[in-house]
Amino acid sequence: MQPWRDCGWRTRLGTCFYDRLREASTLERLARSGWSVVLAGPRNSGKSELARYVAVKRLGGRVIWVDAGRLAAGEKLGEAIESIGADLGDLAARLAEAVAEGLRLGELYRLAVRLAKLLAKPLYLVIDEVHLLAGVEALEAVAKEAMLSRRVTLIATSSEGYMLEARVAARLAGYRVELLTVAEMDEASFNSLYEEYCSSTRRCRLGVSVIEVLAGRLPGYIGELADADMEVLRAWVYRRGEILDTALMAAAGETNTSYREVLETAYRLLVEERMAEHPREHLVAEALVRHNIAYPARPPRLYRPQLNVYRLLIRAMVEEQLDALEAAERVYEDVAQKHLGGGEG
Repeated sequence: MQPWRDCGWRTRLGTCFYDRLREASTLERLARSGWSVVLAGPRNSGKSELARYVAVKRLGGRVIWVDAGRLAAGEKLGEAIESIGADLGDLAARLAEAVAEGLRLGELYRLAVRLAKLLAKPLYLVIDEVHLLAGVEALEAVAKEAMLSRRVTLIATSSEGYMLEARVAARLAGYRVELLTVAEMDEASFNSLYEEYCSSTRRCRLGVSVIEVLAGRLPGYIGELADADMEVLRAWVYRRGEILDTALMAAAGETNTSYREVLETAYRLLVEERMAEHPREHLVAEALVRHNIAYPARPPRLYRPQLNVYRLLIRAMVEEQLDALEAAERVYEDVAQKHLGGGEG
């Protein structure tokens, strides 16, 4: 069976849009019903592409797109905002002019509502990586405004783990906000995406199995890793070891637990894939979610690593009694031997 794809849409990887039919249909249904939606999940899982695809292709969009990452990097609003869709004209420029300096999510939403009134047409305000622009409190306040005004539908994306915490979902649900998790693609779609991406003039040094073993089936990592050489790959694995080590130390401090206890809990939850049964395990799991090492899965009390490499690192740290950087070297060597030694690189 061929994987679902829409070749009438070109993604920023330069490929067809693959696999996200269920998520796209759910997002479209919620947005048409006046719900605000936060697309949350691991970095590079395709949240931004999904939001753009649905807002423009499925909703027939009059879309205001705000790239919060560019704002956080110091760019001006006019450089980080664009208007997409018919009948919008210079809407992005008008929004940029209206905010002299210092942007707040509430201000931006209220300006969009004013412009929607002037146009006498509904708008979709899409905030990419909203956590860089606002915390949960600000998002909650804007969701309340959106619930009351019904003129501008808010769609946001976030790769920060705290957006997936149960307490955040409960707070936002009271204001007609749905949190949708965007996780891995199915295997057939991921393989087809990789083949299409590498079928052009690109030189893909790493095979699809290497990307899947280290990062999982997250589409953005095809663009990030497919052309990596061995030194880049080693540096990438080492960096994940450093990130994991920092997160484990932070989780230990936040839960008043030793580093070793946090590591062993992470092993039970993410390597052995056990459910979080005890209060201490829940605390550690939520800390790992906040620090972007894990995310909640289904059924409840199950957790998955945001990147497969974290599972490999944790396994090496526990089973072979290695520190994080020693584990990174072991993981890199194992991947190089098993997946590159046979000629896949």
